[in-house]
Amino acid sequence: MKFDSWKTNVFAALIGFIVFFFLSWRVNLLTTSLMRAGLFSLIIFVTAFLFRWMLRKIQAAPIEDDDHIEAQGDSVEQKGRESEEKQENEDSLSEEEIELASRFMKEKLNE
Repeated sequence: MKFDSWKTNVFAALIGFIVFFFLSWRVNLLTTSLMRAGLFSLIIFVTAFLFRWMLRKIQAAPIEDDDHIEAQGDSVEQKGRESEEKQENEDSLSEEEIELASRFMKEKLNE
């Protein structure tokens, strides 16, 4: 029996009906027990559909797009170039500018 069909939901609802009916049979009237068990089995039937839908949605494999992967590769290369340019700009700072920046940061930290 394949567990990914509406038959599984009917089976779960039937088991829920039987369990709920026998649990309330001695306490309530027969009609009340049947109505409650029927309502409970309907709730289980619908909930099983929702539960199976969520599982299918979660387990679905993502579709890979080659164009998207190439675009990501291009953006990585561009970021690499930008970081190289930043490194060159940082290296071009003079000693005086570095000292001024460090003094400024120390003053801000001491405040």
